[in-house]
Amino acid sequence: MVFFILSKYVTKWIGTPLFRSGLRLRNKLIPTRNKIGYSDTNYLIDMACLIPYSQKIISLAIHDESKHRMIDFRQQRQEQQQLSKVEADNKNNNTTTTTTLAEDTMKMMTDPVVTRRLSNIRVAVLDEYLRQSLLPNNRWSDVENNWRYHLRVVAWARKEFLISKYGPHIQEAMMAYPQLRNSPQLLGTTTGGSGGSLRRRRMFLDLVHRGEINLDNNESNNSTTMTSPFLQLPLSSVIINAFRMKRWNDEKNTERYSYQVENGDGEIDSQIETIMTRNHVDVPVDTDLSSTNIEDILDVVTRGYVKNCGPLNALCQEANFYQLWSREYVKHLGDYLLERTAARRSVDTQQQAHTNDIEEGMPMISQDTVILDIGAGDGVLMHCLRDYMERKVMGVPDNRKINSKKSIPKTGGVIPTMVAIDDMSWRIFTKGPVEKLSAEQALDKYSTTLITQTTPDNATDSTSSLSSDQQDRGPQVIVLCSWMPMGEDWTALFRKEGVDEYILIGEADDGSVGDNWLTWGNPAFYAKNDDADDAETEVNNDEDGISPTPPYVKDRYHRWDMDDLTKFQFSSFDLAVSKSSKTVSFRKSL
Repeated sequence: MVFFILSKYVTKWIGTPLFRSGLRLRNKLIPTRNKIGYSDTNYLIDMACLIPYSQKIISLAIHDESKHRMIDFRQQRQEQQQLSKVEADNKNNNTTTTTTLAEDTMKMMTDPVVTRRLSNIRVAVLDEYLRQSLLPNNRWSDVENNWRYHLRVVAWARKEFLISKYGPHIQEAMMAYPQLRNSPQLLGTTTGGSGGSLRRRRMFLDLVHRGEINLDNNESNNSTTMTSPFLQLPLSSVIINAFRMKRWNDEKNTERYSYQVENGDGEIDSQIETIMTRNHVDVPVDTDLSSTNIEDILDVVTRGYVKNCGPLNALCQEANFYQLWSREYVKHLGDYLLERTAARRSVDTQQQAHTNDIEEGMPMISQDTVILDIGAGDGVLMHCLRDYMERKVMGVPDNRKINSKKSIPKTGGVIPTMVAIDDMSWRIFTKGPVEKLSAEQALDKYSTTLITQTTPDNATDSTSSLSSDQQDRGPQVIVLCSWMPMGEDWTALFRKEGVDEYILIGEADDGSVGDNWLTWGNPAFYAKNDDADDAETEVNNDEDGISPTPPYVKDRYHRWDMDDLTKFQFSSFDLAVSKSSKTVSFRKSL
């Protein structure tokens, strides 16, 4: 125990100098800024310089110090409340009002005044540690020369700030809206049991940086709802109210965002220049930052991705997902995929030969349409989509379980083959069935001719009379891909394999999903892309200023922005001034 206490205080003071020395060494090994404005993100070099280790030490120190200060504040607050009760009872002729400690704690946790005070305490602690680590000289040169263009350091500092400022607001939302706690994304496992409850509890303890909330209190006792991943998803109205997003802009507005960065609080004298079509804030290196708070500094570095954020952004950052799925989003996407499945079935009059009834009382599964969620991560999206489709096809109301053998599929009710795919390279804890395959392996396995493979030897004359084109035709393949890694492009593979449609979820055109030219065809990024094929686009990129042809257009795919789904999306990069996430379909032309 003594060793533990001593080690805690020792690590508290070595984190900052270790981080600064590691960052200096790292910047000597690799230039701090390259041609696109960011340093090369070589994680192995970061590890060799002990940067991730020192970051963890600083994060733990911030957590520990914040926890102690908040405990002191809560104790003082509770003592004041008890004293106020005694005084009130004396005024009311000694009529005592009894409340339990849990009730007092609940009232305090949902008190906006307390929430703001706790937030200020945590931000003050964060400012102390980050200023020592990132601003040793309190000059902009510390930012510009050491860490501004190191994406991992910027992301770490932003995450620490968001969870410090909005952690108490997340606590308040979780207590006020139990539907959020039931979300499959926030559960530790889909199998339930004590292990799942333990993982869920640990995640929330890390999320809100405290250990006093009993998450099992006020949980829903509706066993039917709890067994349905789809019904566990929060409604959009719950997300908006819980995370205070009623006044957030529901459309993308980069011009308004740029204006706010340039004409913000005015504490940092700066000008905007454009690098890679992104707004870059140019600040004189001799600018004194001693009186500038850490929020304003990070807001300039991230180009507005701090002060325009809220509790939802902090939740996504700490819980490690890009998008909080809403029930309406899954419903609309599921309806669309069912329509696509039905349209394919109507083409083949012999479709009944190509379905499988996998279980009594469950819907039939079409092998003529395959939905692949590539890069599925934790598998929650496909898990909820499958549950919604089964419930709709079976006609199961919300107050009944889907596994009832009394359920009978509606006439013609069939769901597509649905598979969540991930190569597990990010080591994400899965919360739904996920098959470990690469994108290439998945397309090779599931885009083959399933009809021929499933035709039985004793087929009837009507089945045998199918034309060779019908028998050899492969399934309709629709790929879902949510939040493709930044700078990578998987869509060229999708088109090469001839998928019928791929649906991209995340930031579109100029964000952090995929490659802005190869994936989205944004002409503003064409000239900056080393992989762009000049020969094939020379005709369309002449002196008259005609835009080059996007890769998906050359491959005979057409784009459709699915705006009916976009309005139900809530992502880590949405801002109060601009919505960033979209859902976009790319369908192969006939």
